[in-house]
Amino acid sequence: MKLETPLPPAPHLTVDILGLCPSVRDDVRVAVQVYGGRTCYVIEDVLRSKFYRLGLAEYTFVSLLDGQTTIAEAMGQTAEICGSDGLEEREVATLCKWLLECSIITTEQSSCENRLEEGRVKQQTRRVLGGVNPMIQKIPLFNPMPVLRPLDPLGKLIFGVWGGVVWSLVVGYAAFALWESWDAFTGAGMHVLARQNWLVLLATWLGLKLIHEAGHALACRRFGGHVRESGIVLILFAPMPYVDVTSGWKIDGKWQRVIISAAGMYAEIFCAAIAALVWTSSFDPLVRQHAMNVIVTASLMTLLVNANPLMRFDGYYMMIDALELPNLATHGRRWLATATRRYFLGIDVRGPDRGEGSPAIVVAYAIAALVWRWIVCVSLLLSAEVLMHGVGKAIAIVAIGLWVGPTCCRWIRMILQNRLVRHRRLGWITAAASATLWMCWSVVPWYSRGTVPLVVDYHHPHEVRIGADGFLDELSVSVGDVVSRGQILARLSNRELELEYRDVLLDLETSDARYRGFLSSESIAAAGVEQKVQASLRSRLAQLEGQLSGLVVCSPADGVIAQCDVQSCVGTFIHRGERLLVIGSHGSETMLGLVDQADVEAFRRAQGQRVDVRLWGMGERPIAGRIDRVLPRAELSLPHAALGADAGGPLPVRPNPQATDDSDAMELIAPRFPVLIDLVGGETDRVLPGQTGYARLVYRDGTLGRAVRDSLTDWIEDKRAMLRMHR
Repeated sequence: MKLETPLPPAPHLTVDILGLCPSVRDDVRVAVQVYGGRTCYVIEDVLRSKFYRLGLAEYTFVSLLDGQTTIAEAMGQTAEICGSDGLEEREVATLCKWLLECSIITTEQSSCENRLEEGRVKQQTRRVLGGVNPMIQKIPLFNPMPVLRPLDPLGKLIFGVWGGVVWSLVVGYAAFALWESWDAFTGAGMHVLARQNWLVLLATWLGLKLIHEAGHALACRRFGGHVRESGIVLILFAPMPYVDVTSGWKIDGKWQRVIISAAGMYAEIFCAAIAALVWTSSFDPLVRQHAMNVIVTASLMTLLVNANPLMRFDGYYMMIDALELPNLATHGRRWLATATRRYFLGIDVRGPDRGEGSPAIVVAYAIAALVWRWIVCVSLLLSAEVLMHGVGKAIAIVAIGLWVGPTCCRWIRMILQNRLVRHRRLGWITAAASATLWMCWSVVPWYSRGTVPLVVDYHHPHEVRIGADGFLDELSVSVGDVVSRGQILARLSNRELELEYRDVLLDLETSDARYRGFLSSESIAAAGVEQKVQASLRSRLAQLEGQLSGLVVCSPADGVIAQCDVQSCVGTFIHRGERLLVIGSHGSETMLGLVDQADVEAFRRAQGQRVDVRLWGMGERPIAGRIDRVLPRAELSLPHAALGADAGGPLPVRPNPQATDDSDAMELIAPRFPVLIDLVGGETDRVLPGQTGYARLVYRDGTLGRAVRDSLTDWIEDKRAMLRMHR
């Protein structure tokens, strides 16, 4: 971990210091570097392990400060040596002020008892505030040099040419092996955050961070640096080791400094590659789980945190060394401070000097880093509140106070004591900001987009069902066929039904013969009884004729076969009443969608309004639709198989335990409200039943402020639900 030293801030006022005779401390070391094509000098403060980079003119001036030469004389001699590149009086004042604040030079005034006591009070205040800040605490532990010196040969091997070749081969092969098992890997990764895995994951994370910092230390030693200190940084009480490799600043080669910054990620990614090879080759569940912990922790978290240039971690130092933009973050903070004083408080201050990088780069980085820093801090505070409940709320409140409180106090003191502040401008800006916030909360509308997956279907289609139990012998149509009224669609057979029909018919003939015999013998009573038997047999015969006629399925209307439920059931037994086919009439196409509960009220209010519909396979141009109605009840049933994820649709489904046939074999995981959307204009000729797509409705959903509040509340609730799920 490497800390960057800020550049000197612009002075708020100029004092007469030309007659002072400061001197450079005797224990300060100097090294020459070439940076950005220019010669510069790196000053090392050995006592504080801090490094400062000066240009030729600045170093020439500092080298003349021997305790006997006045600042005016040193400035004149610098002008003689450097010519037009010499320092102006204002630049000299700024440089001297900064050198005093960094304790690089001393004067009689800075060494007096009052100044020393003031410095001790400031240092003690910073130490107290840092010790109670739950966001971050730094705890130095020991000097690691006795451990690192015997490992110097290992560092030369790892960060040499052959080490780089081995690293590339192992990481490349591991990435290829993991890609081949990507589906299984992503499925197994869902269990990494399970509650029973937390302790193991924490231990894995700590071990990898030790390897990470060891990589920095070995790389620093590889290129001649000195590791002065190591310890632990607590971020929201989560421990993270660190090593002080700021001595890498005096190394002349910029790519060597980049390697030192990248060494931690270099080591962690290699560990992730080894773990990936173990995961793809092992069948032991415990071994695979530990390997998964290493892969996720060493790759995902390293890339998200350490490689991010907007935070002052490894990625930032790699960027500023590679692009030769030193102190980019410091320049950005100074620009933000100057812009705030100038435009918010109305103080006429001069913009900060930017020696490296264009102003556009500095401004863009300052804004991006500020936004990212707020996002990270707010996320950490919200995570503490979610994961630690009551304790987390207390930590969040304390952290917010320590984070925002000192800044607010400084601004209040500046506003009250600085006579250059334009209070009228401050009042107008404050009022405008307050009015803007109030309008965002109460007036400015917020629009949401409700997206509904849908399928084209026929409006009031004809369902053709089986009229009698039997075996499906023949199915003469398929989906998409045009049929006419009375056309035979399918034939079934039922041997038992046919035999029963013949038996009843034979019994009826026998009964008729007996009836005639009774009449000829004038047995009136017996003939009456036989008449009742014949009536019963004729009734049963009529029922059997109806069932036998049901074995031949005919089309009830003209139309198109829209759905066939038993196409794969030819030769199997089908029960009476099962759906065989669905016939739709051309020109009656409509769209059936399923609305999520969060958007159902908006769709109900928009009944009769037009919406844009996009169907897959019809290009980017939307077609027009109109919301007909939203059905009042949410359902789990899947109205069309094309909407289910098992058939390539957008909605997650699961097997229906209460399914009675193939048409309802799957059901939705979460209930949704069916909505009917009519096609508008001549779009009916362009669509085909079974096409899927989505309809999108833009509707007003409260105000901007309430939308932000609701999103934040939903985020917190989602995290709490995730926590409960992993318990």
